[in-house]
Amino acid sequence: MQAEVVAVGSELLLGQIIDTTSGVIARHLAAIGLNLFYKTTVGDNLGRVTAVLRQALDSSHVVLTTGGIGPTASRPRSGAGWAT
Repeated sequence: MQAEVVAVGSELLLGQIIDTTSGVIARHLAAIGLNLFYKTTVGDNLGRVTAVLRQALDSSHVVLTTGGIGPTASRPRSGAGWAT
């Protein structure tokens, strides 16, 4: 099975923090026999998050997301999953 990790957060793109979570997920996926084909990072923009999730769902059997603890003024993700 093919998997993809989508990391959400403008701070990741700006280099303000390092994405260590995706590496941990990748190791766990390998341990259970899932092939990680893609890892995508997208900023805090509802339109771009929706587009990335649609693309991921079209190309992978398993899609895992990681990012902030929830929607805030700078993280308008509420509804992105429903829009795909």
